[in-house]
Amino acid sequence: MAHPSLTTPRLVLSPYALTDVDELYRVMSDPRVMKHIGRGALTRVEVADVVSQAINEWSETGMGRWTIRLRSEDHLIGQIFLKPEKELAEIEVGYALDAAFWRQGYGREALDAVVTYGFKEKFLRRIVAITRPENLRSRALLERCRFIQEPDVVIRNKTLCLFARSEP
Repeated sequence: MAHPSLTTPRLVLSPYALTDVDELYRVMSDPRVMKHIGRGALTRVEVADVVSQAINEWSETGMGRWTIRLRSEDHLIGQIFLKPEKELAEIEVGYALDAAFWRQGYGREALDAVVTYGFKEKFLRRIVAITRPENLRSRALLERCRFIQEPDVVIRNKTLCLFARSEP
């Protein structure tokens, strides 16, 4: 099965490829971008490992990670995923944008495209997102995209905010 690319008026979302490592490293090594994600900024070796795992995810689950690129310039500005979250037994969406592209509507555009794909193409009934309580920008983005906050969850010994959106 081909791994789908998604397009929006300003963006192209493409499944991770081995050739994306350097551009993803630029984004995922930035402490500002990664402040609220996992353990924080990643090394190039860690990014290469994430890319390899992501390529396998598509084959195993039919879902995975996309790069987010500006349509007009083919410039990578971030990444987004739709994949199983094993500890919650749910399908999760998550994202990270290059800090230079924050607060310009790109996150919302990418998130809307991936959620629509999940509901219309994967026939999901529910998609969740988790974020750290202090990540106010991400929480606000999820609310703008019609996610509803649910009771907090504890994953890997961290209390996280859980947001969910059900099929329209």
